[in-house]
Amino acid sequence: MLLILFLTIPFYAAHLLFMNCIFSASAGGIGRLTTLLGEHGASIKDMYHERAFLQSNIDFVKVKCVVELQGLEHARLIDKILEENGYDPVWDGD
Repeated sequence: MLLILFLTIPFYAAHLLFMNCIFSASAGGIGRLTTLLGEHGASIKDMYHERAFLQSNIDFVKVKCVVELQGLEHARLIDKILEENGYDPVWDGD
């Protein structure tokens, strides 16, 4: 799905992607997410999280991010790393 997303974005904006993640609201969850992104060269341009109004379960948090990446291969790497660490990113267009 990341390939399709990159092919449908204008070239000048292809390095910015929107990502949603729902994960456990335990202490440090958002910190681990931002650390993983930063350690692997992804730059968070905007982030919003909601917990109080998440209807599925109060024990989870939903994070919406605009992430700057360096291309399709970098996006695939970030997706793989997040999944390996218990995050299930949904990229805008998935």
